[in-house]
Amino acid sequence: MSHKINDIHEILKGFEKKYDMKSDEFYKKYVDGTLGDEMDFLEWKASIEIYNELKK
Repeated sequence: MSHKINDIHEILKGFEKKYDMKSDEFYKKYVDGTLGDEMDFLEWKASIEIYNELKK
């Protein structure tokens, strides 16, 4: 299980670097509707949710 968490964490770090924004900041903005529906954003949101579920 921790292997999957590490893989997703790496994906999150990649998005954070690409968009110069932390995942928690991105998630709040996305949920508030201040960001578009780009494919990267949909993937980033899903990765955050999966990461949080795996950490439980």
